[in-house]
Amino acid sequence: MDRRAFLVGVATLPMLMAGCGGGGGGDAAAEPVTPSLEEARSLRARLFRSLEGQTFYLGHPTYGVVDAVLERVVDHTVDDTVEQFMLDFATAPGVDLPEGRWPLEHPTAGRVTLYIQPADGDPDRDRYQAVFSQLNGTGEEE
Repeated sequence: MDRRAFLVGVATLPMLMAGCGGGGGGDAAAEPVTPSLEEARSLRARLFRSLEGQTFYLGHPTYGVVDAVLERVVDHTVDDTVEQFMLDFATAPGVDLPEGRWPLEHPTAGRVTLYIQPADGDPDRDRYQAVFSQLNGTGEEE
């Protein structure tokens, strides 16, 4: 098999696997579509809203990888020309990440590196937030 045939085969594999389904006869169209973080032209609040309550894998310098749950997407937009929002993540207590750029990976949405900072926590978990403020472009594909 030549390289081109192999690559074409690999590219069609996800489409074939999606049709296989699991657990009995559900409609494939009824499955929610997870947006790709890696392919997004810009990171927008609506991209993350469908991921609320889901677990991301956060690269950690000591523990390797820790679970970070996207608890909520908070909209702070006050003007149509600028989109402002915050992502609120929670981890197990004792993760103790310093402010900075950290890699996150979602099982279906892919990888993204975000600048996160510690937020007010509680004794049951550590909290972190990523803050966004970006212009809404008139010619931007949404």
